[in-house]
Formats: sequence, structure tokens, C-alpha cells
Amino acid sequence: MPKTGTKSITKALRHLGFTVFDWEEQTFDFLDHWLDVFQNGVKPDARRIYQNADAVVDIPGNFFWEEILEAFPDCKVILSERDEDSWVKSLVKHLEISQAQASLICILYNNMLNLLSPTRRKFTYILDCHRGSILGYRGNTGSTCVFRKRYRIHNHRVKSIVSRDKLLVYNVQQGWKPLCDFLGCEVPAAAFPHENVKGELVKTIAALSVTRFGRQVKWEIQRKVFLTISVLVVIVAIYLIH
Repeated sequence: MPKTGTKSITKALRHLGFTVFDWEEQTFDFLDHWLDVFQNGVKPDARRIYQNADAVVDIPGNFFWEEILEAFPDCKVILSERDEDSWVKSLVKHLEISQAQASLICILYNNMLNLLSPTRRKFTYILDCHRGSILGYRGNTGSTCVFRKRYRIHNHRVKSIVSRDKLLVYNVQQGWKPLCDFLGCEVPAAAFPHENVKGELVKTIAALSVTRFGRQVKWEIQRKVFLTISVLVVIVAIYLIH
């Protein structure tokens, strides 16, 4: 589930040499496919999406983990957990940071960006669908009873389905050793990562030049603006000539 140290685990796995598909790697090249999944009932093609990954973390894979397990039956599963009260508090804080941009001006700005960028528009839709699917989130950060229930259901289902020899129930506060023992890796000398503190990820996604996703969105916006200005210039020029 989100807010259980997934970004720290991602960085730890990459430090150990694994190719990790985080939210961007899973969605960026497969936006139309995920739209089919959430809109048209298509089953995720986990074999195609994750064939070049050693590990999968975050959305949408953390909801479709059973489809991934079906496509790769020999894979291991790391179930990241934390104290439930701490998890709810962290999740609500993260969602509130996302909602901090919900003023009228920000809503108009975000709608404008979605209008100018097909990539951003598709990802926003997929993100909203995913949050509803895995958290039961519909824009109300006060739905903590629903969040807790989804958290318990998710963790219980993973523990019920994945065989014990392929499952690590893990808390990032345990550090390197349980993770490395499970994966057959040597314990690094470096300190265990501590990422996405206080919702820093939201700001990273919002920065258009930081990620490949962001750069694509920025390019689409610049292109649309350039084309619009060009058309306006031509129209004004024709008007002046006549």
C-alpha cells in the first residue's frame, strides 16, 4: 500500500542492483493500456508491462499484484507494512498535500494543463481511478474508516494468497538485513534510504522537468501553446492585410 515506505524500498532495491518499475515506469509507456483497464474492463497485460522489470513498486502494480503474480509465478512478494494509526496519519497528510492545490485558481490551472497535455490528462484519470480502487478515496480525506478497512483487506489478501516461502512481511524500520536475506544479497554498508518524507513525492511529480513524464507533459504544453500562438499570429496577419 502507499505510505508504507515504498519509495525507500524502491531506492533500496535499486541500490542492490535491481531494475525497479515505480509509478512512472509502469504508466508512462502504457497509458492507453491502463485507460483500457479502468474504462473498458481489459485485464492488465502484466507480462508485456513488466517483462523488463526485476521489481515493481507503487501504482498501478500494487493493486494488480495478483495479475503480476499470475504472469510471473516464481516471483517473490514483499508486503510493506507499518503501524495502522501511523499509516492512516501519513496517508491523510499525503492526500491533504495533493488537495492543497484545490483552490479555484489551481483547479482552473490543472484543468488547463490537462487540456493542453494528453499525457497529463490520461495519467490524472488513471491516478484518480487507482486511488478509488485501492483506497476507496473519492476526494474526502476524512474517510479514515474506509482507508483502514482497505488497508486490512489488502494485507490480509496478500498473506492469504502468497506462499510463505515467497513472502516477506516487511517494515522499512527493520533496515537492510531482512530484505537482503530474503533476496539473497549482501547487506550494504550504506544507510538504509529514507524517502518521500512528508509527501515530498507530490512536489516531485508536479515539477515538470524532473521526471520523464514531466518532460513529456512540458513538451506537449509548449507545443500546443506554440501552435495556438502561431494560428493567432496568422489570423491577425490576414486581418491586417485585408
